[in-house]
Amino acid sequence: MEQTERKTKLPLLGMLLTTALVLGGLYALYWWTGHRAEIYAQKALAAVDSTDWEQAAQLGEQAEAAGASDVLNALTYAQAQSLLADGDFDGARELFLQLGDYEDAVQQALACVYKQAEALEEAGSWADARDRFLSVAGDEDALY
Repeated sequence: MEQTERKTKLPLLGMLLTTALVLGGLYALYWWTGHRAEIYAQKALAAVDSTDWEQAAQLGEQAEAAGASDVLNALTYAQAQSLLADGDFDGARELFLQLGDYEDAVQQALACVYKQAEALEEAGSWADARDRFLSVAGDEDALY
């Protein structure tokens, strides 16, 4: 009789374990569906920290496809800031202008021209510096 009880308990235990695995898998799928946009966005920002712009863009696209908003704009803004810090004024300005009215992108585009004018002034390129300063008249102290 003891062997018969053991035989009937094993299939029951197997069914319980299978049910638990299926339910766990369904919960994991449900959780992933609700959090994937956030996870992709976090991974994209981590790629920005390592300046892997291509990887950041791919992850940003995945985040936006999953429902996140403004991730690509945030990544472009971060890349433009990085270019500006590295002295690539034209590249930074181009990216800021692509962003349109996102955050303060327009002001940052003007700041790129202003900082380029300052760099030209320091290098002794007075005429080029003057032209750049005049193109951003009214921004910071360009006319002083």
